[in-house]
Amino acid sequence: MSGDIIRPNSISQLMPNMKNINLTFIVLDIGQSRRTPQGHDVRTIRVADPTGSVLMGVWNDVGDNISAGDIWRLRLDLSLSFSVNMNGFTTIFKGSLSLSYGKMGELLKTGEFFMVYSEVPNMSEYNAEYAAKFPSNRKGSPDDETTGNGQGVNVQRSHSATGIHRPIKRPAPSSGQFRRDNITNKNARNS
Repeated sequence: MSGDIIRPNSISQLMPNMKNINLTFIVLDIGQSRRTPQGHDVRTIRVADPTGSVLMGVWNDVGDNISAGDIWRLRLDLSLSFSVNMNGFTTIFKGSLSLSYGKMGELLKTGEFFMVYSEVPNMSEYNAEYAAKFPSNRKGSPDDETTGNGQGVNVQRSHSATGIHRPIKRPAPSSGQFRRDNITNKNARNS
């Protein structure tokens, strides 16, 4: 396997149509769940790392198990056979960049509450160049709830003005590993 698969990325490096993205982020905001015509529950969350922030679509039980303040790692499950789009990838929808993860992608909870992050640059802000180059014809995508400026209509903003997320009293697993097609709790030590 190539070294590009396991090399970590940062949010500020994200570009349209990137594949094999591996990064660690903190969840800042969580949008309301909505149901697609196919019966899936979808949420848009805002995530950040020290270099910036981006919107990310999460599906089904994964969205129910993510809380603001959680620190997660998006990575490729190297125990599975290789194919394109197995872990993180970016898409453009309505002129805004968003992050998604594939069926073989893995979300691993690595901590809670304390991570230095930056909300700027907001990589999901509306970009006229992206809108012209990547017209949106999809329906039922994870980002349907975004408006032209890339801000989720139902995304609840955190009230933290600093770059360290403050604790929110909410039950959450102390560690967890989520694969889009199979949710299991595992110890986060082997990340």
